[in-house]
Amino acid sequence: MRDTDPAPLADSTDEPGAEPTGDALPPEEPSAEAVDAFIARWREAQGAEISNAQSFVKELCRLLGLPQPDPRTGEPARDAYVFERPVVFQDGAESAGGRIDLYRRGCFGLDRRSLNHVVHSTIY
Repeated sequence: MRDTDPAPLADSTDEPGAEPTGDALPPEEPSAEAVDAFIARWREAQGAEISNAQSFVKELCRLLGLPQPDPRTGEPARDAYVFERPVVFQDGAESAGGRIDLYRRGCFGLDRRSLNHVVHSTIY
């Protein structure tokens, strides 16, 4: 994956496209009971990849005490932490445009796929 926008990572608590503040406290670790409940809730999830991906990530963020992704603006310089971020995938000399399920500039890209009814997640 290649992000063609060199803008800095922005925390979702900042203005879109702003420099991260760096003063956020790390989240508290979730309880074992909360983790078990999350796993139990999502263990039997079925349906197309797109039907559950955003709900799963939002609940995971809430469980981990992390900010949820920002609304997408369509302006790459401002879309530092969003769902369905347009990206260019590089595979050697080949490249193709697409979208990634969740993107946070400078941190990760997450893409979920259903393959033969087994959900696979890839973090770039």
